[in-house]
Parts: sequence; structure tokens; C-alpha cells
Amino acid sequence: EYTLDYIFVKLGITTETVEHPILMTEPICNPSHSRKLMSELLFECYRVPSVCYGIDALFSYHANGLSLDGGIIISSGHTTTHVIPVVDGRGVLEQTKRISYGGLTSTDYMLKLMQLKYPTFPTKMTVNQAQYLVHNYTYVAEDYFSELKEYANPTSFAERDRIIQFPYIPPANEKTEEELARAEERKQEQARRLKEQAARLREKKLRELEATLSSYMELKTSKPSIRKSEFMARLKENRISDEAELDELIQKTEKSVQRARNKLLGIDEVEIKEEPTFPLVDIPDDQLNDAEKKEKKKQIAAKSLHESRQRQREAKELVRRQHEAEERMEEQKRQTDFEGWLSELKRNYQTQLEKVKSIKRKKEQLSDRRSHASQLRM
Repeated sequence: EYTLDYIFVKLGITTETVEHPILMTEPICNPSHSRKLMSELLFECYRVPSVCYGIDALFSYHANGLSLDGGIIISSGHTTTHVIPVVDGRGVLEQTKRISYGGLTSTDYMLKLMQLKYPTFPTKMTVNQAQYLVHNYTYVAEDYFSELKEYANPTSFAERDRIIQFPYIPPANEKTEEELARAEERKQEQARRLKEQAARLREKKLRELEATLSSYMELKTSKPSIRKSEFMARLKENRISDEAELDELIQKTEKSVQRARNKLLGIDEVEIKEEPTFPLVDIPDDQLNDAEKKEKKKQIAAKSLHESRQRQREAKELVRRQHEAEERMEEQKRQTDFEGWLSELKRNYQTQLEKVKSIKRKKEQLSDRRSHASQLRM
């Protein structure tokens, strides 16, 4: 309604009603409901005396004075093209064909064509630029193959060739060889400083690890010369619960020290994953002391977790092998019996499509309270 108000004001109609007959174009196969709503709007709001609906392509055919005996109209729009046969001056709408190709499709095709043909183009072509090329430098060939022959001829090609100038972007100031050499030298100097800084940090970390390992070893060697209560007190001062944890810390620290030394010397070590061992799991509790019993509980939990992860890895590996075997069988079937493979693929696709449609139908039925499915759910 706002659009029609604007149109009538632009046409100079300032009266409360429109006292002129209205001619309005509509798309092909316009639903009767849409036409009914438009008619109600024109007759009730604007009180027009009469309304006539028609297709713009047929109006253009008659306006250009073309043959009324017969013809074919090719009407291209923004997203679609309609082919309308004309017999005895009337359009045969029941024989009209719709093609999903229009001006927007031509613009997209031109844009993709230019991007593929000129991948190193300095500027990025926009949709508006591609549309400008389509509107100003393209045409519909009456005889496509003869046009191709004309373009194959060097003489006619030179006459038809067009050069399009895009917006010029001046190149950036190129550096001289001396400037490039100085920049490379600064880059290497910065890399050397970073390497020296990283080496100093590695040396500092190595000294800290060696000091930590030395304190752990000193604590370990002091056990025979002091009482057990004093030894446990020293463990608590270092936030260590028992001797087993101390041994574990010593082992981890020794590995860290070795890795840090290798890294400092530039030795690339290959990390070998050792299979975890659980020596206390199979030993009866009456043969263990309190600390070993606690360690046994930890080993039982760790063993259970390790076995669970191992089963998961084996299951994933089995699924992967099955998937690879299915892919090999499908590829072999595709190569040996292509028609059978294709028909099976189509059947599977149709089955999945029917499932999707069934789910959609069920949703639609459930949304309708009077449907049988909705009543069963209630």
C-alpha cells in the first residue's frame, strides 16, 4: 500500500480515489490468491474503476509490432528466463518453460570467469564491476557457432576485441638492493640475539634442575644416618608425602636434566614411550607395608585407566580398518561394475531422502492438532 501511495503521488494523483483504469504487470503463473489480494487493495482502498493484469513480455511483443501468426518470446529476468510460445497473437502459457538463469546468474558467471582467467589480477573484481561488463560488453548471439568462427579469425577478432581499463593502483615503493640487504642483515642479527637469549634461558633452567636434583639426592642419601621421624619431617618440609614419591621425583628430574643437556648441546633425542609397569598390583597386601599399600592402590587405578585407554585405541583402530576395507570394496565395485554401483548409490540416496521427507511430514502432522498423529501423541 505504501508503494502504491508513492507511485500515485509521483504520477500526480492527489485525489482521495484513483479515477483511472489500472494496468498492472504480473509474473507468469501468478497465484490467484496474490491477484485477489491486489484486486482487493485497488478496489477497496483506491476505488479504481477497473484493473487489467498482464505479462510484460507479451505487452512488449505486441508493442514491437511482431508477427501475430506465431513466434517465441524469450523473457530474461533477474534470476529466471521464460520461453513463451505465441500462436494467433496469444501467448500459450500452458506450454511456457521456465529456465533458472537470469541476469544475476550471468553476473556471477562473469565474475567467476574473470577470477579463473586472471588469478594474478592486482585488484579484486567486485560484483558491480562484473555486472557492468555484462550490461555493456555482452550480447546474445543469433548463431552461436558462426560467432565462434568469427572470433577464431584473427582479422575479425581484432575488430571485436575490447580492452577494459580497471581502476589503476600505483605500485608500492620498491626497495633497492642495499635496503633489502640491510633489512636481511637486521633480521639475521635479531634471530642471533633470540637464539642467544634462548640458550641463556636453557642454561638457567638446567642449573635450577641440577640444584633440585642435588637436593633430592642429598635427602635420599641422608635416610640411613638419621631417624625415621626426622626423615619424614624433612620430606614434609619439601612437600613430599613418602619415600616412593621422592623416588618418583628423582626419576622425573633426572630425565628433565638429561633432556635439558641434550637440548643445550643440540642433540635431537627420539622420545620412546615406555610401557607402564605395575609391580605391586599382583602382590598380596599382607606382604606390603603401609606406603606400598597406598602405592598399590594408585597402581591399580592407573592400570585400570591404562587398560581402558588401550581398549579405546583398539576399538578406534578396528573402526578405521573396517572403514578402509569398506572404501576399498566400494572402489573395487565402482571400477568393476559401475552401473550396479551407481544404481545402489541412487537407491541409498532415495532411501535417505524418503526418511527426511517422512520426518518433515510427521512434523507437519504433529503441528496440526486435528491430524491423526497429533491425536495419537495426545
